[in-house]
Amino acid sequence: MKDLITTIASFFLLTIFILQFAGNQVTHVRIFQSGLAVESFREKVKTDGVAAASNIQWLQQSLAEICGCAPEEIVVCVQDGSEILPYEVSFPLQNLIVMGSVLGIEPEENTVWMTEKGWIVSTYEEPDNNTGPDPADESGDTP
Repeated sequence: MKDLITTIASFFLLTIFILQFAGNQVTHVRIFQSGLAVESFREKVKTDGVAAASNIQWLQQSLAEICGCAPEEIVVCVQDGSEILPYEVSFPLQNLIVMGSVLGIEPEENTVWMTEKGWIVSTYEEPDNNTGPDPADESGDTP
């Protein structure tokens, strides 16, 4: 009987380790995918010169799908107004410990908030609408 109990406990612990290994792989993929989503957002803002509401909504939706949370949980802050745009993106990574509920870990304790922040240097240039007699006038209306 003692051997049976030890075998069942060993099998249970082995199962937890195997599931946690698989869970770690999923977590690494989520971190990688979220980094790619933020980088794609940065490129869109870089070329547009401004963080449009549609770009922010796209990022929130993408990160919600990646992280398995609601889009409202994702915080995106971009300060518009110059060529250098500071940004900060925060999103939750949930269920880091796979068997957390079995081990008595509350969902709030089994969540980590990831934050990416930095600066975006805009490459957006206003079109040249110079209507004067300057030879640099590219609009073709120079007399």
